[in-house]
Amino acid sequence: MVTSFFLGLALGSLFVGRHLRSRRWSPLVVYGLFELGIGAFALAFPWLFAAVDASYGALYPVFAGSGTALFALRFALLFVFFLAPTFLMGARKNTKSSAKRRAKRAVPLPAKTGYRAP
Repeated sequence: MVTSFFLGLALGSLFVGRHLRSRRWSPLVVYGLFELGIGAFALAFPWLFAAVDASYGALYPVFAGSGTALFALRFALLFVFFLAPTFLMGARKNTKSSAKRRAKRAVPLPAKTGYRAP
């Protein structure tokens, strides 16, 4: 679980950092889209988990001979299951920080320092 969580965060952040920086869309719009994706996963969680459970039930007879194989099956199913939302979480974090950087650059120097020109 922890492996999938941290890998998803890292891959999401890496992917967005390299491929989804756009001058057309505001980072806050992209951030909102990632939030919607995370929310959609949360709403669909019961049905998705039921599908994972059904997959495990269907594959159980194939792997039933070995405890190690069953562990590997459970690990693989849950790893893939949690990779998508954690990917979106990592991507969301990158867009949020890029929005903050963009906002800091938009503020003129006197407003940043509190200095007013005469």
